[in-house]
Amino acid sequence: MSATSRTMVSRLLMIVLTGLLCVACVTRPSAVPRSEDLTLQGWKKIAPSKGDKDIAYCANWATQSWDITAVGDAISVSKSSSPMRRDVSAPEAVPEQVRLRAASSRLRAIGGTAQFHEVKDGWLVSTDAGEWGASVWWFAADGSTGYEVSREHVVYFVPLGTRIFALTGLAHLGLSKGSLVEFFRDGDDGWKSREIADLGDAPDHFRLESQTALMVLSRSKLLRISTNGHIETLHTGGQWSWAILRKPNTFAVKDDTIYLGLRLIVSKLERKGGRYNEEWYLPPDCPEIRKLPGIRCMCVGGMGEYWQR
Repeated sequence: MSATSRTMVSRLLMIVLTGLLCVACVTRPSAVPRSEDLTLQGWKKIAPSKGDKDIAYCANWATQSWDITAVGDAISVSKSSSPMRRDVSAPEAVPEQVRLRAASSRLRAIGGTAQFHEVKDGWLVSTDAGEWGASVWWFAADGSTGYEVSREHVVYFVPLGTRIFALTGLAHLGLSKGSLVEFFRDGDDGWKSREIADLGDAPDHFRLESQTALMVLSRSKLLRISTNGHIETLHTGGQWSWAILRKPNTFAVKDDTIYLGLRLIVSKLERKGGRYNEEWYLPPDCPEIRKLPGIRCMCVGGMGEYWQR
């Protein structure tokens, strides 16, 4: 091959290689795309029910629920081992004298499960027996003295910095109400409470976003609440109340998507165009649900009759 021929071949090879590199430059994304969400891969997507379908009835009575946990950048879904009702027991740090005082006070007279929150001069203790009543008491650290602070239904104590807030509320039959309240020490007058924001709905779960704001999941709303009382409604008309449980590992957030571990189903709230869209998912071994006579349900094409009351 002559020198001229070799030169022409070299130029052709350079042109081809340059073209390939340019194609790679054009097709290569300028940023790493968001990975495909495989959290509910294999699950069956269904439309949320307003209570007029078998799925809502069966979810309301189901004994099986799902846990949602954040593991690094991923969301894990697993069968729940939590009790169907939230059991809030006294921490080991609670002095025996305070436990005894709480047991002998009006707290135990109305029943319910007590929650204990330590404060500088003792303990705030709450109980919530639903429609039968609720109460919040203060007790000295040695249990020597105590008094009733309020009769609010505390769902969660929420300490933020040096301030002590609580999400309170009650859902019973057609009633659903809730508030963000603050407990504070008013000098010699002792502990008191004041309402910071009226949620207009009973709270079930929350997630801290900062020391001045929290995201709250209520019976039918997704709210962002600031400690100054400002409320931003992120989503309304949610149908998850048919299957919600006040248990650990129910509420997790990944990017712009919220996952709810409920009875029987998992609910997914995905933010698109400034608003959230709600979707329900049935597990792979229960792709269709059917109500049977009595309080019974069956998975069609899956595990069969999975629970019976």
